[in-house]
Amino acid sequence: MNILDNYLDTMFSRYPLTPETQEAKRELRAMMEDSYNGAIAAGRSQNEAIGQAIAEFGNIEEVAPTLGLAKTEPVFGGSTFGASAFGGPAPAEHAIPQSRGVNGGEGANAGTGRSETGATTAATSGGVPAFSQPMPEKRAFTMAQAQNYMDTMRQTRWLLGIGVALIVFAAAPFVGLAVAYGSVGGMRENFSLLLGFALLLPLVGVGVGLLVYRNQRLSPFRRITSGMDRCTPEIEAYANAAQQQESSKRTIALVIAVILWILSALPILSAGIFTQDWPQDQADPLLGLGTAATLVLVSLGLLIFLPANWVNFAQTHLVQTSPDAIAMNDSEQDATRYPVWVRAIFSGFWLVITAVYLVWSFITGNWGITWIVWPIAAIAFSAFAAIVGTIYPSHRP
Repeated sequence: MNILDNYLDTMFSRYPLTPETQEAKRELRAMMEDSYNGAIAAGRSQNEAIGQAIAEFGNIEEVAPTLGLAKTEPVFGGSTFGASAFGGPAPAEHAIPQSRGVNGGEGANAGTGRSETGATTAATSGGVPAFSQPMPEKRAFTMAQAQNYMDTMRQTRWLLGIGVALIVFAAAPFVGLAVAYGSVGGMRENFSLLLGFALLLPLVGVGVGLLVYRNQRLSPFRRITSGMDRCTPEIEAYANAAQQQESSKRTIALVIAVILWILSALPILSAGIFTQDWPQDQADPLLGLGTAATLVLVSLGLLIFLPANWVNFAQTHLVQTSPDAIAMNDSEQDATRYPVWVRAIFSGFWLVITAVYLVWSFITGNWGITWIVWPIAAIAFSAFAAIVGTIYPSHRP
């Protein structure tokens, strides 16, 4: 029930703290709790029950007369999402605002005496420069749209996990066979490469197909994911609460995935250590098996973590306010939140790895072995980034 409490706190934060609003908040919570319990008793999931309670009582303007708030003015204006979330028409404030006149009135005729059409003509023909017309505000997407987006993200979470895992796993048989039989020459080497390609291409095709299908399922919500529509405080509270509810599952999945990514270095590292004194034709099969096992463990970690991270992706898209904000969240994740020593490791990690690789290779001359530095470094870097990302999470203003 913490989700409903957080939701109500956000709704009533726009009203002055009075005995009337406190009593109204208690009554509304009781009604939402009854709706929630009824949905649970009917066999609905917890998320569905919360969504039903919010859909029935989430519009505070609709229930204001019942709660005695009809004469209480909100501090920051009315509710920011309309009745269209519940099947009714959206209020006028959710329509795309009309262009305002140069004197600040509603419509182009305010302060100018001209009609909307006349203002448009003037703006395009030189009467009023087009760039002087204010841009219309973003539309607020509704709670129903936010819930549908969350449901679709939850339903397609395994498409993302399986698709990405298959693409990574597809390299395992190809790389394993290429390493195992790359030095034997002749028909055996050619057959191993052909078999590797025969396994690689179908697996990649299936993985890409799953990702394309998932993208198609999410295409109706492109205005949300691209930041074209704005989020309301109620929807932000709903998204943050859903993220908090799923945080324990995500943490468990992240821990398991990080363990697998760390352990994935063992097969190839063990194979390299045990075969360093073997003849090349005897060492290659074990090295190929170790390489394939490493990729299998990496793909298994992705399969476990990515589906559990669906709510974080959804929350990021729902609470964004502009395309620039989502681009920054998706690519940079606010790197300034890390302490100096973490940023120093991020910036210098690959320079150090390159130096280690070159020094080791030139001193020993074992170019056939020293390449294992790169997959081990990639796994270590991914694990480190995941760990510090959990310790120092992004904090939105």
